[in-house]
Amino acid sequence: MDDFKKNNDNLDTEKRLLEGLTPPQSSFLKWLTKKPETEEVPRKETPHIATIDFNIKFRYMEADGEISPQQIPTRDVDVFLNRANMSDTGSIHLTGASLNETIQKVDKVLRLIDEQNKRR
Repeated sequence: MDDFKKNNDNLDTEKRLLEGLTPPQSSFLKWLTKKPETEEVPRKETPHIATIDFNIKFRYMEADGEISPQQIPTRDVDVFLNRANMSDTGSIHLTGASLNETIQKVDKVLRLIDEQNKRR
């Protein structure tokens, strides 16, 4: 019932605004007072982008499989990275139609990387 009353109040207000105006003015006034008919889409249902930033660090591996706490100096690594046309930093951008879809893509990529690492 409240919606009915609001609609009637809006019509009454509109009639009072349009009184005494010529047709071109009234149609223009209707256009000015018309509210947009767009529905608000929840933010989590709009397209999203996720950025995974990474920094590659190289370390020596001991004969027994233990990883050395000491990093290989950047100047030594840069020579090999430059030959391979690579950098020691990077990012991966993943887009999705919604927040949920984007999160699922991030999860999938990280799981694939983890699986590849376990196979070696």
